[in-house]
Amino acid sequence: IDVYLAKSLADKLYLFQYPVRPSSMTYDDVSHLSARIKPKQQRVELEMAINAMSPNYCCSKGEQIALNVDGTAYDETNTYST
Repeated sequence: IDVYLAKSLADKLYLFQYPVRPSSMTYDDVSHLSARIKPKQQRVELEMAINAMSPNYCCSKGEQIALNVDGTAYDETNTYST
C-alpha cells in the first residue's frame, strides 16, 4: 500500500500494529488488493491475497468461511421445484 505523508493530514493518519505477530513475520510479500476506511463508523478494511497453496493454509477453514459468506453448500442449488 502506498503511503503519502503530509502535515495537513496528520489528524487523519492511522498506524496499525499487530502486537501478537513477531516483527520477523512481515507482510512485505503479501499482495494488498485494496484498502477502505470509514472514519465515521471507525472501520478499516484491508483486502489481502491468500496463498491457498501454502502448507499453513487450512482448506476446511477456508471452505467454512466461504459457506458463511455465500450461505450455500457446494451441492445445493438455488432453484425451486415447480
